[in-house]
Amino acid sequence: MNEEEARAFQLDWLKRHPPKPKETAKPPKQRKAPKAQQQTRSPLFETEVDAEVDLHGFAVDEALAEISLWLDRRFEEDFRLRVIHGRSASSPDSIRSRIRRNCESVWRHRLHRHFPEKGNPGSTILVINAG
Repeated sequence: MNEEEARAFQLDWLKRHPPKPKETAKPPKQRKAPKAQQQTRSPLFETEVDAEVDLHGFAVDEALAEISLWLDRRFEEDFRLRVIHGRSASSPDSIRSRIRRNCESVWRHRLHRHFPEKGNPGSTILVINAG
């Protein structure tokens, strides 16, 4: 098809399919307002804490040192610390695994208790002993 034939084809097509006048054109579809982003955690499961430390981006040794700094502090009463480590793989060398292992051994005498936060496998709650 040469240029003349192509131009003739286009004109013929436009005669058979005329554009709609603007006033009869369909109005653009109204987009629905985006739904509020659903929370991944229910507020019912969120545990009350006194402070939290986010360990995303830390190396394992850096993360353990950061928690040790918190454990070395003296508090008037039991202190709840949320440690956000991410879900991580269940490998024995992940931050989550090493933190939980240290809670059961090395830091045992400094903690009243520790537990994974309900509804959030990416964080652990440490209850640090007073005094």
